[in-house]
Amino acid sequence: FVGNFLSLGSLVAATTLLTATIILYVGRLSDHTNKRKVLKVGSIFYSLVWLMRPFVTNTAGIFWVDAMSRVTKKILTVPYMALIYERGRETHHIMRNSVMFEMSLVLGKMLAMLIIIVVFTLWPLGAWSVIFIVAALFTFLYMLL
Repeated sequence: FVGNFLSLGSLVAATTLLTATIILYVGRLSDHTNKRKVLKVGSIFYSLVWLMRPFVTNTAGIFWVDAMSRVTKKILTVPYMALIYERGRETHHIMRNSVMFEMSLVLGKMLAMLIIIVVFTLWPLGAWSVIFIVAALFTFLYMLL
């Protein structure tokens, strides 16, 4: 996809700079506005990226969707981590809240895997699109924080 190491390094540096700038902006936005609204917008965009994945057919599309996926996941990460730590600080149980959050993520992933196993068992050839739909739907669960 990229002809030489200079081009590859430039591309990685540019995307890293863009991602860092977006994360800083989301952090400032989370500090000065409602974190739940930022989380809601992030989960909507992340779900849309999951729904776009089945339609990608070329290398440029894979690169673009992967970049969007990474950025939108970071948009989710900043406000939900802030919410977890704020709740922990308020209740004086930072570690307990962090562990409970991580455990709920693992349980959600296990539930998604069970759903995907059932889908592959019932519909082995057409299940790939369903996997992306399940991922998009599970992304909305971030709004329940």
